[in-house]
Amino acid sequence: MSDEWVDLPDGPEKVAAVVRAAECWAVDCELRDLEQLVFLNGLRHAHKRDEDAAFVARGSDHKQQWTGRGFRPSPSVENDVRAGWGEWVQAG
Repeated sequence: MSDEWVDLPDGPEKVAAVVRAAECWAVDCELRDLEQLVFLNGLRHAHKRDEDAAFVARGSDHKQQWTGRGFRPSPSVENDVRAGWGEWVQAG
């Protein structure tokens, strides 16, 4: 990491700098070393494994918290909406 990169504001510029650095490494064959490639591939797989585990955990949490009621309004709310709609239509 360079000081210039650290000084960039978080946002598209910083992301673009990372992408550009990766492109330079690939194009300039700076990743010729097989050990580097294996190491980077291992990091990628570890990140994906962690990301997948977090996704599954969120799904399990959601399933445990699901009440089956969904987002359907109660009948009283539905009646209020219908009454309000009727008043609005008649006022127009």
